[in-house]
Amino acid sequence: MEKSRSFPVIGVSIGLVILIAAVWLLLPSNRAKKPIEPSPPAAENVQASGQDIFRYDTYGNEYYFTDTLKLPFTTLLATPAATREKTLGVLTDNAGKIVGIQEVMGDDGKKRWGISCAFCHSTVNEKGERLDGVPNTKLNIGAILALSPTINSVTRKTFLSWGPGKIDVTFNNEADDGVDNPAVIEAAFGTKGIKYFNWNGTFDNAEDRSHFTMDIIGHGNGEFKPPEKWGIVNQDLGDGIDLIGPKMPAVISYIETIEPPAPNPGSFDQAKAVLGAELFKGKANCTRCHTPPLFTNNQKVTPAEVGMNPLHANSPVFKDGTYKVPQLRGVWAIAPYFHDGSAKTLMDVVNHYNTQFKLNLNITEKNNLVEYLKSLH
Repeated sequence: MEKSRSFPVIGVSIGLVILIAAVWLLLPSNRAKKPIEPSPPAAENVQASGQDIFRYDTYGNEYYFTDTLKLPFTTLLATPAATREKTLGVLTDNAGKIVGIQEVMGDDGKKRWGISCAFCHSTVNEKGERLDGVPNTKLNIGAILALSPTINSVTRKTFLSWGPGKIDVTFNNEADDGVDNPAVIEAAFGTKGIKYFNWNGTFDNAEDRSHFTMDIIGHGNGEFKPPEKWGIVNQDLGDGIDLIGPKMPAVISYIETIEPPAPNPGSFDQAKAVLGAELFKGKANCTRCHTPPLFTNNQKVTPAEVGMNPLHANSPVFKDGTYKVPQLRGVWAIAPYFHDGSAKTLMDVVNHYNTQFKLNLNITEKNNLVEYLKSLH
């Protein structure tokens, strides 16, 4: 039987880890007429459907999070929104709805809770308005998963080691590679025209990347078929149920409309940004890799070329050995930087490449370059 596809949006509270642990202790006429073929849905309708799926569809993963992991959602309901955000980075929008966590009523009459794409790839501004595509780098996915009473102490320790804004996509799922290599949650904006997806550049199209993410990492029920070279098997493959794949075209149609967020007024020095733009194109030669208008050359590089830790690139599952050149539009909104979050600020990024590529930028030039990066959108 196909799993429930109802997706009511209900706020679900996520509480302080210590508090929950204590509670445990006590989502023409005579001729045959040719049938009229239905017109394809208008692009705006597809995109609206994609937005709805992106924000609210759990793809059937509520069975995993509620029945398998037994995450204590009913206990978590008692925690105030401010506490959820402060302790675990789980956000609430201005309508009082939890971002990315959904209550789903199953065919068996049981309430379950699962997650949508928005759980990791949406945030809210100071007014509580949703900013889809912006990664929630406050979100402590590992600490949330560590609340499961069904995991062992080793798995719990690994979950807790990730910290806010990170996830190891090859841990505790079919793609487990036996290596602890968490990476920063990526943005889902500015994807139109981009060639490679995931930090490694594993995927050359957003649809496969998203299907893999919600099927393997998100534990939804889909028919994603891993490449043979990965040496893994999707446990749901062949069960005849695909709650993910058919929805991907609409999701990608919506995601491709999400532009990088514009910087807040007064958040950068315009005069310095103008000087930084000249450095970006000239002395620093950033355009060699981050070529306008996409601000990426859509290439992949080795870790040695860019001075990065190779652990994530050398995943025994993906076998890429590379990192993609990320696009820089909206880069001001996605700190920390690099796949491992080792650069906390844009100045850290500039300092890294100033050393790596021997750019010989002085402090004034570095500051100007940072101001320019802060202006990109």
